[in-house]
Amino acid sequence: MALSPKAFFTQELALTFDNGAVVGNSYYAAPAPDSPLLLRISFQSTIRQGEYGGLRLSIVHADRGPIDEVVLPFADHGTFSTRDRAAGRTDRSDGYAVFRDLNPRASGPAPWAGGDWTRLKAAVTRYADLWFSTRPTPPRTAVTPLAHTTALPLAEKTTAQGRHR
Repeated sequence: MALSPKAFFTQELALTFDNGAVVGNSYYAAPAPDSPLLLRISFQSTIRQGEYGGLRLSIVHADRGPIDEVVLPFADHGTFSTRDRAAGRTDRSDGYAVFRDLNPRASGPAPWAGGDWTRLKAAVTRYADLWFSTRPTPPRTAVTPLAHTTALPLAEKTTAQGRHR
């Protein structure tokens, strides 16, 4: 199966941000209503063409362009741990923690087949929460007032502290 960003973002990663849409090879969302900020998620290429080692998340301002960016490597989130272990791959093996789309006309399973997206999706959600506060704010708890101290009059302070004569 050829690289299909729409299938990846909506089915595998199963992102549920409001106003989310796949455009080209990227996913865009406006998680906060009326915000000038957009979340853009795209595949992070490795040094090899057609090989992807993670996701690149960007916060894009409508007028100022990109204002923040982070890469979430598949290796850091254990995305392909099970697949790579079964294939005998280690962190020094070719193909470790990446997926390849070398033949876009090929049929068969998706290039990212065998990935566990749980930790990566949680990281995407945490990043979006930092910028968009997509979760409701917890109610504030009552603050316990500090004990008030009464200052001693100046005459009592000097007596209480003791004078040296």
